[in-house]
Amino acid sequence: MKTVTFLTIIFIFSALSLSGCGLLGIGGGDADKEIPEEETAAEAVTPAISETTDGYATRRQFFEVRKDVTAIRTELARIKSDINAYSRTPESIRGVEAGYGFLEPIEITHKVTLSNGTEVFGKITRETLDTVILITQIGTLTIDRRQIRDIAPAEAPRAECQIVGDVGSLQTRVYKDRHVYSGFVTNVGSRRADFVLVKIKLAQENTRIIALDSAYVDGKNFKFRTGVISDTSIEPDERVPFSVTVYLPPDPEIAYYTADVLWKEYD
Repeated sequence: MKTVTFLTIIFIFSALSLSGCGLLGIGGGDADKEIPEEETAAEAVTPAISETTDGYATRRQFFEVRKDVTAIRTELARIKSDINAYSRTPESIRGVEAGYGFLEPIEITHKVTLSNGTEVFGKITRETLDTVILITQIGTLTIDRRQIRDIAPAEAPRAECQIVGDVGSLQTRVYKDRHVYSGFVTNVGSRRADFVLVKIKLAQENTRIIALDSAYVDGKNFKFRTGVISDTSIEPDERVPFSVTVYLPPDPEIAYYTADVLWKEYD
């Protein structure tokens, strides 16, 4: 009987809210009347009275849901993303400062070898008797000393990209307003190269640069820890094609060109 009475009051409360009978200042003859903030807050949490089986009146609290549903969903999605990223981190390594945002190069000065053989590269910023704090590409990590096998100066592998063959003999397609230079870039280093860029400069006899442009290589797809996806990476001993279009000024008088290869290295 108590449940039936409670459900009945909820039904009546909902009907009154939808019918515009003036509850919480909505509808009715005073719909346009400004309601003080204190009165609105008080009415939003006014308890509804229901009768119990023993004849005594009780009060049940009704609260208005004020937060936007879209905002709640967005917040839940963010929390879920944070939890997923955290759960993929080994228990012995927990970030005290999240590595969000786009990739940024960092100085690598130390190699920390864990007890399971995992090697972590970064820069040690603080050490205690219990922990080692290391700045890495994915953020600042706190590592339990009990999980560390060795700490040594970093001798991290490096990428080394270069154009295949003679730089001065790239395939060149000459047009009235532009030159298109094509060839291949290889990585002769021992580490993956990321965002590999080929830059072409056109010069006159007096070494004055009169035109330049650049383009990323047609490399391997790679997804970084931050979620950034790129198709401009080159693995060690791999070679990939490139094509750079350089637009010409009027009467260019080109004497020669140079080609440079630039790249980044990320974990």
